[in-house]
Amino acid sequence: MSITGITESIFIGGPLFTDPATTIANVNATEFTEAVGWAGLDPDGSVNYSGTKIASGGSYTGPANWPDQLAQLTSAGKRLQIMIGGWTNPSFAYARKLIFPNPGDYPDKPQIGPDTILYKNFSALKAAIPGLNGINLDDEYDESDPTAPDVPVIVNLSKLLASVGLEATCNPYQSMDQWVDCVAQAPEAITRFYLQTYAGGSGNTPGPWIAALQARMGHSFDAKGFVFPGMWCKHGHKCTEGSTPAEVQSQFKGWQSSGIQGGWIWIYDDQQQCLPSTSYTLEDYASAIAAGLTN
Repeated sequence: MSITGITESIFIGGPLFTDPATTIANVNATEFTEAVGWAGLDPDGSVNYSGTKIASGGSYTGPANWPDQLAQLTSAGKRLQIMIGGWTNPSFAYARKLIFPNPGDYPDKPQIGPDTILYKNFSALKAAIPGLNGINLDDEYDESDPTAPDVPVIVNLSKLLASVGLEATCNPYQSMDQWVDCVAQAPEAITRFYLQTYAGGSGNTPGPWIAALQARMGHSFDAKGFVFPGMWCKHGHKCTEGSTPAEVQSQFKGWQSSGIQGGWIWIYDDQQQCLPSTSYTLEDYASAIAAGLTN
C-alpha cells in the first residue's frame, strides 16, 4: 500500500503496449503510484508506441481496446503518463520542424495552435485516454544541436500540451540551467522534473536542482515537490549493472533530507527480464523508495 504524499513511479517500455494485461496487473499489485509509458514522435507528428502509430492525422489510431486496458491503471488510483524521447531519439528534432516549420520561425514564432498536427494528435490521445495525466519530455538528442534540451521546443510543446489538458513533465540528466529556463518560461505548463541519476546523469543529486529552481522561481515555488530523482534497476549482462532494492532504499534515505516527495525506477522491462536471476520483484523496488523516504 502506497504511503500518502509519496510518488513512486515506474517507467515502462514495450510491455505496456505489447502485453498490457499482464503489465498493468503487475503494476496494480504494487504500491507504485504512477506508470510512465515510453513512446516517440514520427516526422509527421504521429505519436508512435512500439512501432505503432497511436495518434496520427488528428485521430487516435492505436488498438481499440488499449484505452480501456489503460483505464485499469487509473481506476486503481495510478497516475499515467507517456514519455516522448530518450537517448538518441530524434523526437524533439521532429517537434522543432513541426513547431517552427518556416525559415525564420525559430525561436520566436511557434505554431502550436488547434490547427497544428501536434495539437490535434495530442488532443486525440487525451480524448481516447481520459486518464492520461501528462507527457514526459526526455530531450536527450537534437540533430542540429547535440547539447539538449532545445529550450524553445520544450517550452512551446509544454504550452501546447497544457492547452489540451495534459501536464508536461521533464526528464533531465544534464544542462541544469537550460531545463530550469524551460520551467521559468512555462511555469503553468511544466509540473515536474524526473531527474536521471544513472548513466549520463550519474552523480546527479536532487539538492542542486532544487536549489537552482528555487533561486530562479522564487521562495513561493515548491522546488522540493518538483524534483523526483530516478534510479535504474538491475539490468545488463547477467543483470550485474544497476541498483538492487536495498541500494535504492539506501540512496533515497540519503536524499530524504533534501525534502523530495518521491522518485522513480527505470525500467519495468529490465526488472522483468532480471527477475528470474535476481528475485527482485516490482514491489521490492516500489517499497524501497517509500522506505528510504520515510524510515
